[in-house]
Amino acid sequence: MTPLRPVVPSRRPRLAIAAIGSALALLGCTLVRGAPTDGRYEGEMCVATNDNPVSCGPAEVWLANGLAQVQVSDIVYRLHLKKDGRMDLVLMHGTMQIDEFSTRYVWTDRVLTFADPDKPVRYRIRFGDHTPRPG
Repeated sequence: MTPLRPVVPSRRPRLAIAAIGSALALLGCTLVRGAPTDGRYEGEMCVATNDNPVSCGPAEVWLANGLAQVQVSDIVYRLHLKKDGRMDLVLMHGTMQIDEFSTRYVWTDRVLTFADPDKPVRYRIRFGDHTPRPG
């Protein structure tokens, strides 16, 4: 294995960022690329189960201080996004809790992806346009 050479950030900032990302990936950390800023967004949520086609639809999305809420009709996904790449999810229908689980997540270009560790279900949430606060 070839030893790594030091990278001079002022000359090669992209290479330095890539090297840091690779090191974090090797350590099992999640590199946040394209995570949106806090606020309200027009969104799209896609769900895939087993070999069934992916099902997508509009979603209202809020993000604030590592907490996200994704509402699809009367179903609400409450996500606690931790900085170590793990998240806790609570699924609500009105005041009734339907499900909960913890899993890993990845941000890529304003798209959040994760999977249910106990079921063959994969999720993709796209954060679209930032929307103004109502009122």
